[in-house]
Formats: sequence, structure tokens, C-alpha cells
Amino acid sequence: MDTSFTSKRGEEGMALVLALIVLVSMALTLGFLADRTRTQMAQTESYIEFQDALLGAEAGYATALAELNGASGDEDLDKDGLVGLDPDYDLSGDKPTFETDGVKPWTMASMPGIDYFAFSYDWSVDGLDNNGDGTKDEVAEEDYYTIYAYARGGNSIRRIEAIVEGGNVNVWNNAVFAGSGQAGALINGNVSIHGSVHLLGDNLGNGDLAVAAIDLTGTSMIHNNYVGLAAGLAGMVPALKTVTHAGESVQSLDAKLRVKNGLVGLSGNSEVGEANVTGNAVKETMDGVYVSDGYTGNALNADGTPKQMYSDNGVLNGYDLGDAVPFPTFANDVGGDHLGNYLTNDAANVGLHFVKTGNVAITLNQNYYWNATTGTESVNQSLGAGTMPTSASLNANHYYIWFDAATNRLRVNGRVPIDGNLTINPGTGADKTLNYTGKATILAYDADSSGNGGDVTVEASMLTMNANGTTTNSFPQNNLLGLMAQDDMMLGISSQLNIMGGFYSQDQISLNKQSTIMGTIVGNIFNMGGQVPDIYQVPALQDAWTTNMKMIGATPVEFLSPLSWRELGVV
Repeated sequence: MDTSFTSKRGEEGMALVLALIVLVSMALTLGFLADRTRTQMAQTESYIEFQDALLGAEAGYATALAELNGASGDEDLDKDGLVGLDPDYDLSGDKPTFETDGVKPWTMASMPGIDYFAFSYDWSVDGLDNNGDGTKDEVAEEDYYTIYAYARGGNSIRRIEAIVEGGNVNVWNNAVFAGSGQAGALINGNVSIHGSVHLLGDNLGNGDLAVAAIDLTGTSMIHNNYVGLAAGLAGMVPALKTVTHAGESVQSLDAKLRVKNGLVGLSGNSEVGEANVTGNAVKETMDGVYVSDGYTGNALNADGTPKQMYSDNGVLNGYDLGDAVPFPTFANDVGGDHLGNYLTNDAANVGLHFVKTGNVAITLNQNYYWNATTGTESVNQSLGAGTMPTSASLNANHYYIWFDAATNRLRVNGRVPIDGNLTINPGTGADKTLNYTGKATILAYDADSSGNGGDVTVEASMLTMNANGTTTNSFPQNNLLGLMAQDDMMLGISSQLNIMGGFYSQDQISLNKQSTIMGTIVGNIFNMGGQVPDIYQVPALQDAWTTNMKMIGATPVEFLSPLSWRELGVV
């Protein structure tokens, strides 16, 4: 027997077995790896779908918000807050799902595997007590909406619930509105502001300050209440609305800080809002802060956030209004020619027919009268003499300014254009206050661009008075004076003045002394000087402009802004 042959065959058999074992092991390993790869791919695809579904839900929310704001431009959207649902869908029942009749989800070209829909509830008519105060569909719930957005990707469904707040955000819904500005800053100097501040800064360079302290240095501040307002002035304006905050009923200005472009500088003890204090009747925290470019100054934390900024939405939210609120100018006011519209004549013997050519000075120690309907002027004539009428003989259909130096009573009506400058001067000694009655706007401009017009200077206190001589609730619904300057405006040149009204400058507004402004100031840039003026917003002002006053920027701008956002449980 040839044992070498047997041994060789045995070795070959063993090698075959080993090879088979190796092949089986490799096959098992490859199968395991393939199965693991398939599992990982499925998990990856599922994760991608899960993430994309959230993006789809956010797209649904953003579309619904834009649709409610009327900013989408899509003919299929009609400001009802429905996206991917039949226009007549009834939301009074259970919330819709992807399987509900009438739901026709939208898709995005960038994510064809994701579809979404969204819907919204108007708090004022949804039959629910949304703010938890025990009353359904009340005035306090007007201009609030809840938006729901659902998105589906594969087996993943994600849902968003957001609460948005609406209202008129035009320039007069602020204490201070600053426009495009110029190199450097929109607001320079110290100031104490009670109410909303809205700064555009479109002309600022990268890294420029929009608020150079409001520079907020020293004791400068932006607050959400009337703490510090003199009782006499407080009695002339409506009481602030009452809201529920942190379980308490408190008075609030609904104050917000908005800065579209530019840094906010905070130094020293400056503050925006205040820490919440329980047990009092005022709201300390800001309703919202929307700053895109961030903060600078020596009053910042290590992470660059402000040390003393207290807001219901934190301090990291960017500007929220897009291009909805541009700075109004005489040439372009919400797309229209403001100056041309302002100068348009009214019916015969009624309203505006004459422009005052030359400067107008209202001085507290002399009578003055200008009638823009008849073209009649009187300077320092006695009442009832010459062209100076008595108060009783003023025509309610005429547009005029009329001042009685003996009583320091200014009566105004309609609109009064001046091709020149307007100055309101004190008298002698302590004669520094006029009381005005009526509703009017005065516009100073330079018709021939000669440089001899368009400035407004106020060096006397201007307070409101009702027609019967009382002052309670005299501003702004019953009595309101709007001053407009094509060029510069100087307010409070003398110290300790109290000035009530609405004030607009197409260029610069200067407040150089420690005076109090009640109302709103709108300017392209501000110079607050070396002292600390006080500016108190009066929220009712934005709705007090009448049609025949033709105040610049008074057209309502309705806009919804986010208040809160959360994801509901994953389905």
C-alpha cells in the first residue's frame, strides 16, 4: 500500500475542508456586513426622513405665517392661514391629519419625498380661553394666532405648534423709530425710553453701531412701563393696558426692541427691560428683543450677551419684520408721494388751499393766526381786530393754527404746509408752556430746494387741553399735533420742557436737554446730546391720526411675529 498517496489525499481533503470553512465564514461575514449595511442604510434613510420631516414642518409654519401676513404673493393663499387644505376647510372640529378629507399636502421641489400642510386658529374667534384668564374670545386675545404645521417623510410625521402675535407695526407704534442712518450710528447720546424702539440702519456699514448707547451708557434705558412719569402727564394720556404676566395682572407698553442692521452698544448701568418683580402692578421685562447683528460695549457677559437685558423671548432672536416697515420719506411713503398727497387741495371753501410761504414763528408772548383755507395771516394783532379772529369765530371747516398769547392757548385743525421753517418759541421769563386743542399736522418743507426751509424747532412746552379746558385724557385721541420736517428737527432746546405729539424728521432729530417727550419721534438719525431726555410712548397715538391730517407713515402695517415655538410629540 502506498501510504504516501493516502497521506497526500488526506492533506488535500483537509485543505478542502479548511477552504470551505473559510468560504463559509467569509460568506457569513459578507452576509452580516451586507445586512448591517442594509440596516444602517435604512436607519440613515429613516433619520434623513425624520430630519427632513421637521424641515417640512418648519416650511409649513413659515408658509402659513407668510400667508397670514399677506407676504407670499401666491394667488392660492388668501390670508386664512390654511396651507395644503381646502380653502373652505372647517377647523371647528378635531384637528386635521394627513388622512382627513380636505387635506391636500404640499411638497417642495428640494425635498420631493416630504409633504406638509398647516393651519391656524384666530384666538379672537376660536371659542377657546387661549390666554388662560377665564374668558373666551375677548379683546385681549385679538391679534394672536396659533399655527400648527404637520410634515410627513416615509414613516416619520413631525408636528409644530407656534404662537404668533399680530398688530400694527408702522412707525408710530414706537417711542422711537430710526431710519437708514449714516456712517457711525442711528442714535447717539444718552436717553431714557419707555416703549418700543425700532431701528433700521440700512445704510450702516458692517460692525457699525445702530445704538451707540442709545449708546446705552450711564443710566440710559429702555423700559416697558410708565414708572417715573409725572402724575400730571400720566393723567393726560390713556392708562396702559393690563396684561397677565408671570401669573400677575400688570400694566404694559408691549415694548419691543428691534434692530434690523447694526450693533447695540450697552455700557455702564444701561439696561433694556428690567428683571421681573412680583407683587407690583407694572411689567418690567420687554415683550421682545429682535437684534440681528448682536451687541457691543462693556456691559456684556463672556459669551457676548448683554448683562442687563430682560426680554420674554431672550436676547438671541434676529430682526423679525423683513422689509415690511421701510423709513417713510416725503417722496416715498408706503409707495406714494407723501408731499404731493399732503398738498392736494380739498373741496371749495373747505380744507387746504394755501401754502404758507416764509417762516412761521409761534412765540408765547404774541398772538398768531394762519388759515390754510383762506390764505389769511395775522401776526401780533389783538383778538377780533384786523385779520385776527376770536376763538369763537374759528371755522371748523378751515385748516388753521391760531394762538392766543393771553391764555397761551393754541388751537389747530387739519393740515398746514409751510414753505419755510417752523419755530415755537417761549415768551419772557417763565412763559414757556402752550396748551393746544384740536387735531392737526404742520409740515415744513423747502419747495425750491434753496436751503431756506424744512426745519422745525420747539423751544417751549406743548401740552394738550380739551375744548372745555380740562386736561384729563386730552391726548392723543381728542387732541393731537403732528410736526413734520423735511430737514432737521430740534426738540427741547431749553431744559425741563414737556412736549406732547408726533414728531417726524426726514433727516436728524436733536434732543439736547433733559426734557420729556410724550408720544413718538421718527427720524432718520438721532442726536440725544449730553443729557438724558425722557421719551414715553403713548400706544393710542398710532390709531389717532385722522384721514385729513395725512400724517406721514400713518398707514397701518399689520404684521404677525413669532412669540413661541415647540415641537409636539413625534408620531
